[in-house]
Amino acid sequence: MAVKKGPAKTEVVMKSNPLRPADYAAFLTDLKARIQSARIAASRAVNRDLILLYWDIGRAILEKQTQYGWGESVVETLARDLRKAFPGTTGYSVSSLWRMRQFYATHSSKEFLAQAVRELVISIPWGHHVELLKKLFCLSPRRQPRRAPPHAFLEHVHLRVGVGLESRRQE
Repeated sequence: MAVKKGPAKTEVVMKSNPLRPADYAAFLTDLKARIQSARIAASRAVNRDLILLYWDIGRAILEKQTQYGWGESVVETLARDLRKAFPGTTGYSVSSLWRMRQFYATHSSKEFLAQAVRELVISIPWGHHVELLKKLFCLSPRRQPRRAPPHAFLEHVHLRVGVGLESRRQE
């Protein structure tokens, strides 16, 4: 490094080998791929933890309703209290909590919770689970889920591994 002094300023001039465009391009491409890979891995880890959290919240709601005979209003109270406890955070509305309860009820059998299936379920983003639940279940006016006819799901949605949900119906 050399220092040049001028009339009113000091300038630093770096003496080094110039970058070769091919080397830099390869270096940049490698860094971009590593950053993208890390971002995807982080998103998957966050998604996995959120799916497990939502499943557990659904379990807790269903168990407390069964154990203490709590009615439907507990979900509304929970939604209000959770939004108050975590202002600015989304995902804890009344309908979201009902979906979490539904998610647990749908995915709580011993057969379903086998390790391989469980890993598959937690790898699917929450938004896709919500869309599947919307197609599989209809919420009654009192927000109690009732199973939709199987063909209703198949007519509207299909899941493509690695891509997500897409609508089949041309609307």
